[in-house]
Amino acid sequence: MEKISLLLIRALSEQDGFMTTKEIAAKVGVSTKTVRRYVEKINQSQSLYGCVIQGKKGSGLFLQIINHELFQRSLENTPQEDFVTQIIEYFVQEDEYIKSELLCERLFISQSKLSQELKKLRRILSHYNLSIQTKPYYGMKLCGSEFDLRRFMASNYLQKTHLKQLHQLPSSEGTPSQLHRQIQAIILAEFSQKAYPISEAIVTNLVNHLAIAVM
Repeated sequence: MEKISLLLIRALSEQDGFMTTKEIAAKVGVSTKTVRRYVEKINQSQSLYGCVIQGKKGSGLFLQIINHELFQRSLENTPQEDFVTQIIEYFVQEDEYIKSELLCERLFISQSKLSQELKKLRRILSHYNLSIQTKPYYGMKLCGSEFDLRRFMASNYLQKTHLKQLHQLPSSEGTPSQLHRQIQAIILAEFSQKAYPISEAIVTNLVNHLAIAVM
């Protein structure tokens, strides 16, 4: 299953009602033109995804599942690293506890599959003095010091993940984001003002660190 198709389907599946192409584009991180192109691709591959995306003029788009078994199976065929990455993003974005049932629902995976992915995630987190705290009736949350959490956010692991997602976009979308360009412009202006030399490699690494920190 293609990365953008998966993100688009997930965005719609998490929405109770309609979503405009602009809303989907903002959530997925692509242009509205790309959203329309992938909607067409998904609708042409019903036998692959088990769903279609319907549209209503003036309201937007909504997801219609036509084969629940196929839909579930196609989403569970997501590359393993993607599941871990998505779980991390949920933990990072949420300050409160997250129930495993909610994660399974959002990721379209079973409890056993979630347990496997959490085991992998715990191994990664252990390198940063972070852990997943579980509280009965409340759920799970990411635990650790603010310093270790920031260190993890700026880690090579997350950098590689975000850069990999960027490179997986179509060529028109695979260029540096506006955020990256803005950060780079500020960095270059500051170093130029101080007349301090800096290599392109250092600029790139610094931009990536700062972009992840503010995401």
